[in-house]
Amino acid sequence: MLRVIDELCWTLRRAGFAISPERSALAARAVALVGLDDRSAVEDALATVLAESAADAERLRRLVRAYFDPRAAHRLDVTARLVAGGLDAALVADVVAIARSLAEGGDPAAAALLALLDGRTLSHRLLSREVEAALGGASNPATRGYFVERVSEVVGLRQARGGAARLRIALVAALGEELGGRAALLLERELADARTELQRHVVARMARLAPVASPSLSHKPLTQLDEAEAEEVRRAVRALAARLSGSARVRARHARRGRLDARRTLRAATRTLGAPLRLARRDRRRERPRLVVLADVSASVRPAAAFLLELTLALHALFERTRSFVFVSEVAETTALFAAQGPRAVAGILSGEVVPLDHESSYGRALAAFDARAGAELDRRTTVVIVGDGRTNYADPRVDLVAKLRERAGHVLWICPEPRGLWGAGDSAMPLYGRAVHRVLQASTAAELELAARAMARRR
Repeated sequence: MLRVIDELCWTLRRAGFAISPERSALAARAVALVGLDDRSAVEDALATVLAESAADAERLRRLVRAYFDPRAAHRLDVTARLVAGGLDAALVADVVAIARSLAEGGDPAAAALLALLDGRTLSHRLLSREVEAALGGASNPATRGYFVERVSEVVGLRQARGGAARLRIALVAALGEELGGRAALLLERELADARTELQRHVVARMARLAPVASPSLSHKPLTQLDEAEAEEVRRAVRALAARLSGSARVRARHARRGRLDARRTLRAATRTLGAPLRLARRDRRRERPRLVVLADVSASVRPAAAFLLELTLALHALFERTRSFVFVSEVAETTALFAAQGPRAVAGILSGEVVPLDHESSYGRALAAFDARAGAELDRRTTVVIVGDGRTNYADPRVDLVAKLRERAGHVLWICPEPRGLWGAGDSAMPLYGRAVHRVLQASTAAELELAARAMARRR
């Protein structure tokens, strides 16, 4: 049962759920507590420990029902599926033994086929680092065929299908026309099903690498999204954060290697008759950047606050040293909260667990408190990001404090969820704040939110 739950968690991860090993253990404990007699109780238990929201819980229940469908065999490895298809277990063992003998004889296709029969499911293989690397940059649907073949080669499926014909000959010779032919036919069907599963994985991966939201939602104001649309944008922002974080790790790895020093490389090559056998690199000493975020969660930005907080969470993943604060009239630090709870922290902030949400926003008071708590640590390596609409309820905006932040920090950016045409209307102090910071980014739609996230990534 533990193996089945483990495979279920892998299936849910492929569907976009963030499930840590600790949560996998909780899922197993939850199923053990409720038992297996009532399927709805199992679904409820899994939804309780694995889902982040009501919409996620319903989607998770559908995936669990599909996973435990008696007709579904995706949770079994190839050898187990052959047994489920009607082959005797001893006959399956003979098939594996014959494939092993061919592989030991130096047949690479048989070796690839044997690797698919080693008890590891294709679901695990498709979530390997090698497959993720092979799918890097796969976002254009027109290139689906190319990436399907690329991944097929990485997991050994293409080579295994090439070896199936030779294995058929060997099976018929060893087991006879009836048994050998039947075993070969079932194995060929399993390989065809595996290719179909691989294609679905590539298509799903491409969808996650697509732009931050579907074209119909990209330019729709965040304040006008219904619940289903808002959930789609939230998932897309998380996917974008994962992509930017992965790209940042690659750049950091390259930076640690340093740039090629052509002069020293050529000088060293004189010792080896001009062949540059050893590459010399320049040490690249770069001070790690710091990030400090101050986010408004008052009523005027509440419709867009969830997306802005998702962006704040994404910045935590992008920068190694990040401090974050939220405010209405009071300021509270959320650095440890984001680190401990991840996406769940957003719901806690929006429910009023961190700062009171029924107060009127006070930018002047919040900026003064922020300067007192974080101002002393700002230096030229620090980027300060202020997230809010700049609506001060006609109180003193304290633009002088923003200018003070600009003097201390290396860069100060403001992300505003309101369209530019509303800046300066009513109690909006955005024109004043805009002149006091280095740059203002509008983020009133999903597309603008993506541009803001990418601009943040470039500050690393």
